[in-house]
Amino acid sequence: MSAPRSLAELRDVLDPAWPDLELRIRGAAHGVEVLPVEPRVGEQALLRLQLFADTALGAIALHTGGLLIDAGWLRVLGAGSSRMEGTLLNWNGLSHPPRFAGLSGAFIVGHDVIGGLFAVNAGGLPGQPGGVCYLSPDVLQWQELGGGFTSFLDWALDGDLAGFYNAVRWNDWEETVERLTGDLGLHRDPPPWTISGQRALSPTTTIMTMGELIGAHVRRIGPKKTEAVVPEA
Repeated sequence: MSAPRSLAELRDVLDPAWPDLELRIRGAAHGVEVLPVEPRVGEQALLRLQLFADTALGAIALHTGGLLIDAGWLRVLGAGSSRMEGTLLNWNGLSHPPRFAGLSGAFIVGHDVIGGLFAVNAGGLPGQPGGVCYLSPDVLQWQELGGGFTSFLDWALDGDLAGFYNAVRWNDWEETVERLTGDLGLHRDPPPWTISGQRALSPTTTIMTMGELIGAHVRRIGPKKTEAVVPEA
């Protein structure tokens, strides 16, 4: 195993990804709240994850507390903030105490308000390693999204989120979702996997922590916990 790289090696790259990424975020089709992060916290995250700042994932870890996208429906994990204490570290079992124990052969990079989970395949999910997969709460199965983290981020910023979530969004969902922090989600009754892809117009919703909500979904598919493997970004 090679020696860990220093913060200077990881941070002080020739072509950092953040300037271009910041411009893309400003021009995104969906509203994006960039959560602030203290510089030393972002640097600690970059160092712990051993990611370079010229990658999209490294830039998110270094420069943001995370992203709240489309009224906060979709959340991309960063280094953490008061609006979203969940991070790339504590969702992958890489902090003490962890927020989540991590997944076998996967690296969690985001989630959505209904308990869907986005993770980079590190060998334990369907498809090619390095690709992002989605644990869908309407069928409780992992599905490939096609492409790695950068492609996932492009889709989150400018893709057809309305079409992707059409069967699980309800009327006036924005009024409920935008009031939540990135650490809270909505458990729906009837659960989405019981309505065969039909649109639930007026579900009963209960606010839960994301750990509780996603933990319930993960237990239904029975993954094993393991040490997190940070993917090459």
